[in-house]
Amino acid sequence: MIFEPYGKHIIAEFYGVDEQLLNSEGCLRNIMQEACRHAGLTVLGIISNKFDPIGVSVIILIQESHLAIHTYPEYCFASIDIYTCGKTVDPVPAFNYIKDALDPEDIKFGDKGVRKFVFPGLAAFRMTRKRVFG
Repeated sequence: MIFEPYGKHIIAEFYGVDEQLLNSEGCLRNIMQEACRHAGLTVLGIISNKFDPIGVSVIILIQESHLAIHTYPEYCFASIDIYTCGKTVDPVPAFNYIKDALDPEDIKFGDKGVRKFVFPGLAAFRMTRKRVFG
């Protein structure tokens, strides 16, 4: 049996977000947790940090992979990264929740927005691995 890993990846940049919201660790933790709940994702752990003098990062480990936000309040900017593994999990509801909560003036997507990755089968992986690792 050949296993083909599959995932969906959303990489986005939010511009024109409220500076105070982007500097609130508590608010951002709540937004990210609610995003997981809206998408039916299973939270395994949360880590966050309020930087001195400004900025916040929140990373959520989910059973299906991860969500992350890194903020630059002085530029009203946030970087969003959501990755889910498998064909049955959809990261879009989580993204939409974050988007609605942060209400950016503009959004730019990395590459094509939602990217679907289907990796080569195990046999191809083994061949590549053999070439790389000898």
